[in-house]
Amino acid sequence: GALVCSGSADNFVRVWRVRDRAFLHTLRGHKNWVLALAFNPVLPAQFATGSADGTIRLWDLSPSTPPSASAAAAASASSSCIAVLKPAKSQSGVSLGGSKEVTCCCFIPDGSLLCSAGADKVVRIWGLASGTCQRVLHGHRGQINSLAFQGGTACLLASVEGNGAFHHFSSDNSMILWDLSASVGGELIVRLLGHKRRVNCCAFNGTGSLVVTGANDNTVRLWLLSTSLQASGPGEEGRLRRSDRGSEGGSERGGVADLGWGVDSESDAGSTTASVTQAGSGTTARER
Repeated sequence: GALVCSGSADNFVRVWRVRDRAFLHTLRGHKNWVLALAFNPVLPAQFATGSADGTIRLWDLSPSTPPSASAAAAASASSSCIAVLKPAKSQSGVSLGGSKEVTCCCFIPDGSLLCSAGADKVVRIWGLASGTCQRVLHGHRGQINSLAFQGGTACLLASVEGNGAFHHFSSDNSMILWDLSASVGGELIVRLLGHKRRVNCCAFNGTGSLVVTGANDNTVRLWLLSTSLQASGPGEEGRLRRSDRGSEGGSERGGVADLGWGVDSESDAGSTTASVTQAGSGTTARER
């Protein structure tokens, strides 16, 4: 990764260069908080942002000349936006499916499609070449907070927020695994159940055999997804391999805010580890 990007409540996206830690750009265009950001895995200078304004913006920072880190160059880079994606409108001008906040987005591994989701409870699949929405996945009962692709497959995992009061102990708080392969086009394979409060984040390991999820019930759950399980059909539940609890108490302030997989440099075998960030505690835990 040559670039680091951030999105914030001031509606701006900021870009730094990793090599020399130089601040490069402030990207303008969103009309509300920037809530989601994802890099294209094939084109390293291209990334997408999702906002509470209901739009996704596609940015490309591939320069004809090396960018300057001067204040003048960093002042504005709105011209780097190459597409604005938003739900189509009917003839009456009403947005189909609503234009509620976009809370998460991710590219498929070959970089040709972008998935987005949020408060309107659906996943949209966007074709980057056409800039149009190709598919809409229904079946989620609450806001979708995170998306992740399973390595080596066409499977997408979406974490869903429960619909109970304050999202506490509702009947959902689940994760749904979708098959996006061309032959299926969007089929629900597995629903993962177990979290008691809002699921904030999910991530697959490098092989796609394990997924780790974090929620406001202060737990991190590790799930085993086998080939046989994926073939078993809709409605089946994934196998919970391990559950670890963070800080005690009922407050959402101690929930798991984010997590991700890495390589354990201390192991000769290069075993994978999950890094977990807990909201309100300022701590990061690592689970082997």
